[in-house]
Amino acid sequence: MIKHVPSDEASSQRKKRLQQKVSNAAQTFLAKNALLRDQNKSLTKFNDEGKARRSAKSAILGKAKVIRWEDLEKAQAEHAVKEAMKAKKEAKKAAKGAKRVACAALRAKKATAGKQKRGRKQKSNTIWANAPELKTKVARISEARAKEDEVMLEP
Repeated sequence: MIKHVPSDEASSQRKKRLQQKVSNAAQTFLAKNALLRDQNKSLTKFNDEGKARRSAKSAILGKAKVIRWEDLEKAQAEHAVKEAMKAKKEAKKAAKGAKRVACAALRAKKATAGKQKRGRKQKSNTIWANAPELKTKVARISEARAKEDEVMLEP
């Protein structure tokens, strides 16, 4: 089945050509592979730069014109000041809204304090009659709450 290859000069030249062909193919493969890896690295680097650029917030500093670096820094500083003022104004607005909500809740609490609750009445009169010290404690607590409410209403 296996043929014996004669070892004459023609067959040895053929073997050398085949070996040379295989070694050239291996070198070509390795070179192409290295080039592809290098290209892949550079594309990955470009992609990462693009991601950083797209994720950064763009700020419009003025009209489109050619300006010096100093002017650009000045415009950025002015823009930062404007942004800080805007944030301060928003915080002030939020605090004012929170204060309004607190005052409205306090007014609602005072409005419902004098009204009786609906439903079945409890037998609490007997408890209060037997415990005068509880009445004084409740009175002190209600006075403290009234003082807190007065402090909260003052701007």
